[in-house]
Amino acid sequence: MSERPIALVTGGAQGIGYACAEALAEDGHRPILADIREDGVREAAGRLGDGAAGLICDMGDPPPSPRCSPGSRTITGRWQRW
Repeated sequence: MSERPIALVTGGAQGIGYACAEALAEDGHRPILADIREDGVREAAGRLGDGAAGLICDMGDPPPSPRCSPGSRTITGRWQRW
């Protein structure tokens, strides 16, 4: 059996971001929610269940990469780029 694809969803604690994460989970993805609100992102990931996880992440940090909470790679075990 192959691993479920991982979907990193920014702004995933609420609103459109959460709705996207919910749709991706229903489509068989493992949603990893990124949001600046620690309490909101963890609660949202808990509602999705089944492997979903929440990262505290400030997407407003300048490129090349946002600063996310430590352990983000531990949650997924891998990163993929498209």
